[in-house]
Order: sequence, then structure tokens, then C-alpha cells
Amino acid sequence: MAEVDQFSDPAQREALISTMQRDGRAALDAVEQATREVVVDGPGDVSRTAELLCFGAVLTHHHLCSLTDGLGAGRADYDRAYRDYRRSEREFLDLASKTLADG
Repeated sequence: MAEVDQFSDPAQREALISTMQRDGRAALDAVEQATREVVVDGPGDVSRTAELLCFGAVLTHHHLCSLTDGLGAGRADYDRAYRDYRRSEREFLDLASKTLADG
């Protein structure tokens, strides 16, 4: 969103958000595909963390798709969801790395 904040022109912000929404859909698909196998075959704690990561990705994308110009109440919801998603991503990666290292 830092890029969006650099523009004062609403049309430029809307165009950038539209691009982010499109690209975000592809990124969401990748997260869903990558976590699916872990959810099904991974150890219980890693599987649960992968489910939370995927849920966070879906929620973040939902909030991104509700934005038009990057301002207003929807922005706060998106920012919160994105922060939560990034936290979940770190937790998942840390737990997955530890699990792999422990063999």
C-alpha cells in the first residue's frame, strides 16, 4: 500500500489497486495450492498453522478487493488483515523449518 499512498490522484490510486487485486488473486492461488498439501499431509501443528495462513491470505485478499482508492475504513481492515497474514506467514515458516530440522 505504500505505492498507493504515493499518489494523490484518485484515478492513479484506483488503477494501482486494480493491478494489486489482479496480482493478489494469483498470489492467493499460489498460497492455497502450497498450503493444501501441508494441511492434508503435514503434522497436526504444522497443518493447523497452514490452515490459518491460508485463511489469512483469503481474508487479506477479500479486504484488498473491497478497496477502491486505498482510503477510508476499508483501508484499516486491509492493513490489519495484511499484518495478521504476515504474522501467520512467519509463524508457519518458523514452525515448518523447525519441524523439518527435527526430522
